[in-house]
Amino acid sequence: MLLKTNHRDNQLLEQNQILIHIQLRNNINLQKIQSAWSFNFIQYIL
Repeated sequence: MLLKTNHRDNQLLEQNQILIHIQLRNNINLQKIQSAWSFNFIQYIL
């Protein structure tokens, strides 16, 4: 029983690691988009 629970916990930890990795990548992409948008907007104003 303990082994089963441990295996399940490990699976959940791995899934969480993957989700965190994806979220970090999404945040970085979002920042890139926001930077590009700001840059374009400033150019448009000038």
